[in-house]
Amino acid sequence: EQFVASFSLPPIAGLASITYPCGASVVFAELAPLLAAAGVANSLHRGRVIRAIESGDMMRLALWTFQAFDNDRSGTLSWAGGLVRDFVVAVFRQSGLVVPDEGQIYHVYTRFDKDRYMALEARECLCLVDAILRVIVASEPSIATTPMSSARSSSLSAEQWVASYRCPTLTATECVVYPCGAAFKADEFSGLLAPLVAANEPRRLAMIQALESGDLLRLALHAFRQRDVMQHGFLDWGSGEVQDFAAAVFRQWGLSPPSEAQ
Repeated sequence: EQFVASFSLPPIAGLASITYPCGASVVFAELAPLLAAAGVANSLHRGRVIRAIESGDMMRLALWTFQAFDNDRSGTLSWAGGLVRDFVVAVFRQSGLVVPDEGQIYHVYTRFDKDRYMALEARECLCLVDAILRVIVASEPSIATTPMSSARSSSLSAEQWVASYRCPTLTATECVVYPCGAAFKADEFSGLLAPLVAANEPRRLAMIQALESGDLLRLALHAFRQRDVMQHGFLDWGSGEVQDFAAAVFRQWGLSPPSEAQ
């Protein structure tokens, strides 16, 4: 708490690197490629995130989140037990942001755990979140300066839809009618998708959270953009673009993807 109250947060603009009081140094350009996808996925929130970092609001949120995770009041969180990862995920989700994957978080984490204690103290955890967010917003995504086209308008409309769409809770939901008019009845596909359900059962709770929080849709939008290289605003089944897109979204969530027939 004293650290958060006294630490002077440097502004984002023009900052190429940062050395934290705990001794960890982060050069943003070195980590930018690793977190480029997260930067694009969170591009709509860039201005808000910068304000939260520079005002100290993000650091205070990280502190409150750390205190909620530090159940034994040891002042540390363990990577091996998943607490550091879950802490970072919680800060991102409370901020309405798309969460980096575990491998990306771990790569930045190693900058703070040089001696491989597999745990971080409180201020190291707070600085870890700050570092990840600073890398994500360090440079404005090129998509923001791309000339508008009809296809880009479709993409932005999709962004608006993702931002406003509220996924119904999955408990007892038997049928979903999407804004595009398509209706999905779970019992019609239960037999076809039974092997897929079994393969992904260990990740079921994580997927429910991702669906209901909107994280999955935000990731899917980013995956769509990556594959819509001609900026048509659609993907083609005949050339395998739709299948590749669906498989990519599943794999990025650590899931077994459906077969083409499914």
